[in-house]
Amino acid sequence: MANKSIGGMALERRTEGSGLKKIYSKVSAENAEDLIFRNHALFELGQLYFEKCDFPNAVDCLEKVKTEALQFHLYDNYFRSIAYLLRIHAERLDFDKHSSLIREVIQVGSSLTGYARYQPKLEYNRGIAAVYRDASEEAEQYFDNASKLLLELLATNQVTGREREEALRDSLMVRYSLAILQKARKEYVEALSATSGLLKEIDDLTHGETALEHVQLYDVQATILVLEGQCYRELGEYQKALDRFWASHSLLKSHRNWSHYYYVLLGLGRTYQSMGNHERAQIFFDLISDAISNLELNELKQLLERVSKTGNDRGNRLLIDRERKVVIETKLGEIHFERRFVLLEILYLLASQPGKVFTKEELVDKIWRESYNPMIHDSKVYTSISRLRKLIEPDFRKPIYILNERDGYAFSPAVQLEDVSPRLRSKTPPAGIKDGRNDDVPPVVRGGVNL
Repeated sequence: MANKSIGGMALERRTEGSGLKKIYSKVSAENAEDLIFRNHALFELGQLYFEKCDFPNAVDCLEKVKTEALQFHLYDNYFRSIAYLLRIHAERLDFDKHSSLIREVIQVGSSLTGYARYQPKLEYNRGIAAVYRDASEEAEQYFDNASKLLLELLATNQVTGREREEALRDSLMVRYSLAILQKARKEYVEALSATSGLLKEIDDLTHGETALEHVQLYDVQATILVLEGQCYRELGEYQKALDRFWASHSLLKSHRNWSHYYYVLLGLGRTYQSMGNHERAQIFFDLISDAISNLELNELKQLLERVSKTGNDRGNRLLIDRERKVVIETKLGEIHFERRFVLLEILYLLASQPGKVFTKEELVDKIWRESYNPMIHDSKVYTSISRLRKLIEPDFRKPIYILNERDGYAFSPAVQLEDVSPRLRSKTPPAGIKDGRNDDVPPVVRGGVNL
């Protein structure tokens, strides 16, 4: 693969694990001490593969660690390998394997007296999978459970030294994840307040009197800075957003935790996209695309495809003649909406605020004037959006006007939108439309990145 770089950090995959692999292969494990050494070496190898996003090799190592550790009662390594495997299954969007592994862990843990030490991380990983499944309420419940379990654990003498420091780190990650959910609810100010407190806490745990001795927090700090960058981008404070992403980049430059780094590049690309600098944004999108093409970061690939597509569609143009109830599309020509009043109202609503994500609840309330009931309205919304796309999209299977977002649907703000009937009558752009786009919204999809 070509060795591309940005800011001095090469986008290449190295072979740091080769040394450990040789060590592992030479250890015969003829006695207990050798077996423990070999299991630790293999776990570190799996960890390195994970950090490079080499999931096939990581899974191969961690599955062996899990099996050996359980067989010889090395429970710390067993549960540590489980945590990485759960995260890999989530990144692959393989929720069947994730659920199966959860069931195995619960069965194993129920017979162990020290299981309470491992439960917080298990609940946290269940929350991560729920986030990837778009089950925000379920995720929040898991994160709340993890937070409570960690507080109970830290209040006792069950963990000391390195284990206590790891529990403190886990507590930071859980609260960071809850801030992600705040951002997903568009509570940007509240999320920033939470991240500000977390960064102060990290500073104390890194430089203060209570500084940690065994556990590093650079990756936690880097991910929190990414979240702050996302929030500031959504608030339209683009320079603050860029500052946060570049600060995260500086932290990660000397470490090779690739999955974090790709999200930094994505944040930079989306911010430049929001600023209207599509050429610079595409540079970052291309860097990520090249780097992850052979990796199994399925969630990131889907997100990258969605956000980079918006910038590529910025040359499209849609005209609306409200008086005649006609939409004029560049390739399809005039599209008449007589007797399709619901579809036209949906289009008017989405196009009134390009980039704004309208949830199913909002669509039902504003279009049908009814209280949302998923048993009744999910199919109605889906069918109506499909019919609308078949009318106005040049290829309804690859929509460029009506976009799927995590929480609903949005009209692409990268599209030039003009209401031609008022313009033809008065030569004055109608309220909310200026130079072909909504004046209040930056010319990109507004949406978040979920780590």
